[in-house]
Amino acid sequence: MKKAEALLQSLRRHGLRSTTPSLGERELTVLDVLWATSDLSASEVHSQLSGVGISLNTVQSTLERLVRKKLLVREKRARAFYYSAAVTRAELIGTLIHAISRDIAGGELMPMLSGFANYLSSGPGNGLEDGASIGDAAASTLSQDKQSDD
Repeated sequence: MKKAEALLQSLRRHGLRSTTPSLGERELTVLDVLWATSDLSASEVHSQLSGVGISLNTVQSTLERLVRKKLLVREKRARAFYYSAAVTRAELIGTLIHAISRDIAGGELMPMLSGFANYLSSGPGNGLEDGASIGDAAASTLSQDKQSDD
């Protein structure tokens, strides 16, 4: 995985910039909370992140950035805003894959599939349990997304 990270850093230094909004670790953490439990106020999100050690003000700023990036929607109720994810995890991943495909592979599918196959064959840490197939992983992900949409 260090090889992939080094490659990404090199590409960034040489001017490769995706049109997809970049997401920091804190933004992804907040999205995880809102994918698990939608329709939360900033203070409720902050409570969910109690072990992370960030202030309420930082959570509010992060929520605002995610709204500007159109990844969250908010609704004002009484004196507080309530936030929900505007996209599912699978939709965000699909958008990122599309951007990578466009930016690196000229929009072609085969180089993307080849790269994904290389990733899966890299061994432990690729997201598949021992003996699981790509189909099993896809079916599990689709099932989880369907449950979160209901």
